[in-house]
Amino acid sequence: MGAPPRSFSYSAIMTVFMFQCVFLVLLRGLQEALFLH
Repeated sequence: MGAPPRSFSYSAIMTVFMFQCVFLVLLRGLQEALFLH
């Protein structure tokens, strides 16, 4: 009845990886904006 542990772990890792990439991109853009201003 439910998703296997492997599928849950894969989904969690992918979600964390995606959020980390987005956070790094936003942080990079924020630093560039601060340095430009």
